[in-house]
Amino acid sequence: MPYLQAPAATSMSINWISETDEPGTISLSGPGLGKSGKQSSAPQYLDLMEYTRAELDQQIEGLEQGSWLKSNSNYKHSVTFQGLLPGKSYNYTVTQSGETHSAAFKTAPKGGAWKNVRIIAFSDSETEPRGRTEHREWELSPVNGYTADSIQRPGAGSKWDQQFGMTTRNGEPTLRYPLDQSTAFNENLKHIEAADPDLVMMAGDLTQGSGYQPAWDELFGHVAGEHSDLASSVPLLPALGNWETYAALNGGYGTETDLDPGSHFPPAGFGIPVGKDRATRL
Repeated sequence: MPYLQAPAATSMSINWISETDEPGTISLSGPGLGKSGKQSSAPQYLDLMEYTRAELDQQIEGLEQGSWLKSNSNYKHSVTFQGLLPGKSYNYTVTQSGETHSAAFKTAPKGGAWKNVRIIAFSDSETEPRGRTEHREWELSPVNGYTADSIQRPGAGSKWDQQFGMTTRNGEPTLRYPLDQSTAFNENLKHIEAADPDLVMMAGDLTQGSGYQPAWDELFGHVAGEHSDLASSVPLLPALGNWETYAALNGGYGTETDLDPGSHFPPAGFGIPVGKDRATRL
């Protein structure tokens, strides 16, 4: 599905990924367009989206091996519409290889015309295929702990333990969250979409390691893919977190040792710099 980028009062960029090098077309309708409402794309091959051997061979408990992998041939399409009117709604349809997707967006108003703006901010989506089955630890801060009047958490052998499980952290029993990470993210996205935001700010740690392509596949599945098309109508503005400099399965935090031919960082999209002369896909 397409996703929005570079939102402004008079312009918007619309991007999408295809498996073939066939140009796509995009039709935009709305005020002030004239004859400029239809454009073709110039696909660019994204070699850094190719899976590494470690990613192809990875095994994840609870999932069929490789079932989470997507195409290993990817082309990015990016079309920018200029001359739009501030604070107006536009409908568009992307056509690619016989498939279509329609959505709409609204340009930002002029600087002096803001009456209100609804921005939703969150962080640490940390997507990865393992998130489909993993119930992460419900951590208790080692600094703050419990307040004096707090009700103690359920312990080992409790009904919580029996239904959701527990683990051990720093030698102490630790609860697990009741939802797996993928389900929890989808539930949060439902609330975000229901709030009808003008912008969504993602304050870092979008994926569980930006040098790990399956993690980006999962993120796009949530915001512009199988689970929702939020990014097709609401621009996502991301910030850099420590996971954006981490290669996950393919290495560490972008040292010279990590930057070997067997490692990669996904290619540019949302424009978050990562590692040495690299950029993430988003």
